[in-house]
Amino acid sequence: ISYNKNNFLVFTENGLALCVKDNIPVQGRAAKGVKLMKLKNDKVFSLGVFEEDSILMAFSGGFWKKISVKELRPQNRGGVGVRIFDGKEKLGEIIFVKSIKKDANILAVNQKILKININGIKLQKRIHQPQKITEPMQKIIIMGTPGH
Repeated sequence: ISYNKNNFLVFTENGLALCVKDNIPVQGRAAKGVKLMKLKNDKVFSLGVFEEDSILMAFSGGFWKKISVKELRPQNRGGVGVRIFDGKEKLGEIIFVKSIKKDANILAVNQKILKININGIKLQKRIHQPQKITEPMQKIIIMGTPGH
């Protein structure tokens, strides 16, 4: 299965991700929309078209995970998704999910500001747990790279 950059990626607070084929019909004014993902005691954290090859996730406990978009096989809408992390008690709340350019730098904010190069975060398989990289964080900011 090839990955189409027009697919939607949905991430939930409890660690599920769903890559939905872009087959969402155009709705009329009175329409109520379509169901993208089945949720059980969960909430959508992030939804979007992810344009880069890798996705970076950060957790308030200082854990990070970088996966390839190709790990998330496109499915039809209405699916449950696949597990990408587990153990919210250990990791903390998910605070950041975004597709990232290979040469990007990010700022992690707690009492200090830490500049982190994306290349220093190892690409993991979907089934692996996030790695502890920083102290607990409150916010993540992507820094622009020169010439982009």
